[in-house]
Parts: sequence; structure tokens; C-alpha cells
Amino acid sequence: MFWGIDRPEWLLLWSGVLGAVVSAAVAAFVATFVLSRSNRHQLKLAKAAAKEQRDEAARSREQAALAEVLIATEGLMTVVKRNSPEGVQEYWPVLTAAMARWRVELGSGDMEQEIKNWPLFLRTTAFKGVSGKATNSTEWSAEFWKLGTGIRLLSSVVLAWPEASQAGRQAMREELRVFRLESERPSA
Repeated sequence: MFWGIDRPEWLLLWSGVLGAVVSAAVAAFVATFVLSRSNRHQLKLAKAAAKEQRDEAARSREQAALAEVLIATEGLMTVVKRNSPEGVQEYWPVLTAAMARWRVELGSGDMEQEIKNWPLFLRTTAFKGVSGKATNSTEWSAEFWKLGTGIRLLSSVVLAWPEASQAGRQAMREELRVFRLESERPSA
């Protein structure tokens, strides 16, 4: 007998203490395991949400850049219709800036390389039409037609770009490239 407690009671007391310690250890392990899994799941969800936000922000920036390209090309066509070489010269930085913004959103690649050529192509074509470089109305009409067709082609690419598949985007790039190269070729 120790402290007035007999041996059977001591055994019960110690078995209870040991049981409580083991139960506490198991509960701590289970809680740690559950929290760890829950935290990993929360981390996965947070990463997925952050990626979705980045993707949506990139889509929004691209949409804004594409809208600027549409506005700039339509503005250039309006200036050309006024038959104003000064207007074309003044409007060129607007077009160049819009195209540059789209190039930034595209990143490096084939389409970015093709788009890099279009501001100068459109400016040159516009100047030929309005600056008197065309020697007759037929030549001027051809340059105006070329400019209008190029702007319509570029506009259709810009409008279709966000929803296009990778193969569709390659086809659009090739269509722009072929049109530009054929248009830049001197006529015989």
C-alpha cells in the first residue's frame, strides 16, 4: 500500500494513465495527419485559383491589345480615305503602338515575327495610295484595295485569334505572311 492505495487500484490508475497517453498520442497523430492532408488540399486549391487568375488576366490583356489593333487599323483606313499623307504619318505611331502591345502579349514565336512586319507594310501601302506615288487612278485603286484587303484580313485574324486552335493560328499567320509578301512584290 502506497499513499493509501492498494496494488489493484495502482494498476488501474497506471493503466488509465497509459491509456490516456496512448490515446492522446494517437489523437495528435490523427489530427496532424488530417491537418496535413487538408493543408495540402487547400494549397492545391489556392495554386489552381492563382493560375486561373493569371490566365484570366492574360486573356484580358490580350483582348485589350487586340481591340487596340482593331481600333488602330480602322483609324488608319479612315485617315487614308481622307487622302492625307500627313494624317498617315501622324497616325502611324498609334498603329505601331497597338501592334507592339499585341506582340508583347503574343510573346516570341512565328506570329510575333509576322506581326512585327505589319505596321511598316500598312504604312507603306497607305503612303503609296495617298502620297501621289501612284501614277494613275488604277494604281491608286490597287494600293487602296491592297490596304483595305490587308486591314480586313488583319481584322479577321484579330477577331478570330482568341478562340482559334493552335493549327488555326498557324494557318492565320501563314495567310497574313502570304498576303504581305505577295502585296510587297513589285507589280509587273
